[in-house]
Amino acid sequence: MKRFAVITEGEGELLFIKHLLLLLFDNSSIKISCIKLNSDDATEADYNYSPPDPKYHFIIIAVGTDEKVTSYLIEQASSFNSDRYEKLFCIRDMYCQRYDKLAKGQINISVGKRIIKKTNEVINAHISNEMLYVFAIMEFEAWLLGIKDLFNKYNHKLTIDIIESKIGYNLDCVDPENLFFKPSNILGKIFLLINKKYTKSKDIIKSFLSHINLDDLNELHKNGKCKSFSRLFNGLSELSNLS
Repeated sequence: MKRFAVITEGEGELLFIKHLLLLLFDNSSIKISCIKLNSDDATEADYNYSPPDPKYHFIIIAVGTDEKVTSYLIEQASSFNSDRYEKLFCIRDMYCQRYDKLAKGQINISVGKRIIKKTNEVINAHISNEMLYVFAIMEFEAWLLGIKDLFNKYNHKLTIDIIESKIGYNLDCVDPENLFFKPSNILGKIFLLINKKYTKSKDIIKSFLSHINLDDLNELHKNGKCKSFSRLFNGLSELSNLS
């Protein structure tokens, strides 16, 4: 059985990755183990998936913060560099306190490139295994904003026209990666339209995921929006094509 590790920030991203894997892979061929870190103590999350005779085993580890994705990878380098893993995947938000301080509250491509370059230098000094490291630009929520009709599926009141008239953006026409410095704030404004508060809680994320199918993600991948999502989608699709 081939084993892969996926390191990400929080529970929302963990659930998204699990959902994506189950859409891409033959579900009889893939085992998924989900782990959350709490003050360096690892606890198994309640989202494991285990068919009788899988060919692939993905271990998804939510480390708690974006900055810890890289530090955890380095701390566990001896394990991740071993032949136990065929490939490593890391997913984190570009937005963080360091980016905010350097970019002064707005999207700055050169700052993003500097952070990616520095991260790659640190990782290459410690990790020898094959790896795909993806920065969600600017946050994982940008990918949700890029999925066509997702909000209308979530709540029938959240049409494209209503969202545009109330918050000023036509989500069919914009690329969330290029426009929104903090995409989670845009989700917050959209949720206020139905008198709700957006949090990256498991209940809200699971509700969103229940409305996302593979056609939705293929369209996001092909329409030119959210290129950071496409990097992840390509990397995992290449594996699924071998299953």
